[in-house]
Amino acid sequence: MNSHLRTFLANEGPRPDKDKTRGARYWSAVEILSSTWFLVASEDDDVGVRRWMTTSIFEASRIQKTLEPSRWSRIYICLYAPMSLSQDTLFEEIVEVHMINPGGPYLYKLANGLSFAGDAKGNPTEGTVPQEISMLYCYRRTPL
Repeated sequence: MNSHLRTFLANEGPRPDKDKTRGARYWSAVEILSSTWFLVASEDDDVGVRRWMTTSIFEASRIQKTLEPSRWSRIYICLYAPMSLSQDTLFEEIVEVHMINPGGPYLYKLANGLSFAGDAKGNPTEGTVPQEISMLYCYRRTPL
């Protein structure tokens, strides 16, 4: 269960009057049960900027694809990185994600130039000898 988002009834908020989406519920806070999470941000002409949070790079990539076409779209990662220069939590845009060996860890390349290996949820993993590397995600510039 460490890869989920948890909500509490005490944090449920009222529906905004202008939003009539059937089945939607609104929350003022959500607990993230993962040490790493992903934010998908996208802008289109009709709705404006929309943001989605998930604990899986697969889900983040799927969400981004469902938001196409858009003016722009990005996936960010938030992770605890005690060995980084800041020795703290990083929040950075993802440029590329590669799978190291089938079913193995992932190599996350960040916009700030850093890279790290982690599992599908972004949790750091020990070094793995790569025999096969395949691209899972690559940032694409969208024209304005």
